[in-house]
Amino acid sequence: MSLKPKEFIQSVIFGIIPIAFMAMYGHAIWKTWFAVQSVPGFTLGFITVATGASGVVVGIFALIFGIKVPASQKNNTSAQTAKPESTVAAIYGSFVSPHSEATTKRSIGWFYIAAYLVVGGLATTVWVVQSGDGTPANPGVVPEFLVTFANTFWGAVLAVATKTGGDLFGTTPTE
Repeated sequence: MSLKPKEFIQSVIFGIIPIAFMAMYGHAIWKTWFAVQSVPGFTLGFITVATGASGVVVGIFALIFGIKVPASQKNNTSAQTAKPESTVAAIYGSFVSPHSEATTKRSIGWFYIAAYLVVGGLATTVWVVQSGDGTPANPGVVPEFLVTFANTFWGAVLAVATKTGGDLFGTTPTE
């Protein structure tokens, strides 16, 4: 089945940009982890595209967890009904691959959620380990855009954790 123009654009935005994000930040994390005495160099184009991709991916991450699961699915305990978190992942997967089976959609959704958490965790680890103390003997070698991503990563994770915890325990304010 061919994609409609809207589905094609969704597939590109929700599919290719996160993959570019993972590749670019993976490269930046790798270079920074092995940097000694100086901040690794990145072109302005690389920094601009990586920062833009990071913004899109943070937005996608927030979107995934901001999706309201229909009450009929949330409260149904039938073995044939998907869990709400799986449904959220499947909804994201349907943006990437709209004509795939539900299992494939859930797998795609969970892959991107896990990838974002892994890249964010690695960025944070590199930032903590390689930040130095600012002295000439131990300068920080973490590029500013990697520090910025690590900070925004934790902001998004805390917001999602707060919302998810509120949803699970029924403490989220009603609208």
